[in-house]
Amino acid sequence: MFQVELPRERKARESAERRRNYEAERRGRIFNDKFRTIGVSFYADVKQYNRAACLLQRRQEAADRSAHQARALFWHQNQNPESRREFDLNDPDALKKTESQMVLPGLLGEDPESGIRQQRQQEQLRDWLLQQRNELQQKRLQKKIEGERRCSTTSTDRKWTAEPWSSTTWRWRREKPTSSTTQTTTQQRSDVSLHS
Repeated sequence: MFQVELPRERKARESAERRRNYEAERRGRIFNDKFRTIGVSFYADVKQYNRAACLLQRRQEAADRSAHQARALFWHQNQNPESRREFDLNDPDALKKTESQMVLPGLLGEDPESGIRQQRQQEQLRDWLLQQRNELQQKRLQKKIEGERRCSTTSTDRKWTAEPWSSTTWRWRREKPTSSTTQTTTQQRSDVSLHS
């Protein structure tokens, strides 16, 4: 009649099939020389890894050696001691180089033209001071003139005028009232007396 498979029977059948497949795969791995790992010596693997490590180490050492040689060549060609900025302080042949130069009589470092140079500096300083003093006097004179202009508009009877005293100084002199200003003031006084 009908064949009915129970779940228990189905599980047993699947587990047996799974075991058979696993066993077939295992036989294929064991008896295949290319993929077999069982029975291979551990020391053979270590030996192979050591060879690879030694090869990599040799390559690294060769790269380090060539980089060091390139640096040394660059230093030798481009960074020689004579091209350094403080070489004159550390030059072993400095005495030989200075002996060949002519040394002026007198002490080393002495300035033979120091007197002339100091005299020129003093003259220049004197000129600057005279120039500053003249500028200051001119400014003061300008301020006084401006102040007098303001004052002269308010008082007409007396004025101050500046006249040169010497080549560098000025003298202030008070002017006497002119006759025209005294006449106008006397006329104004007389006009005032007539009206009273």
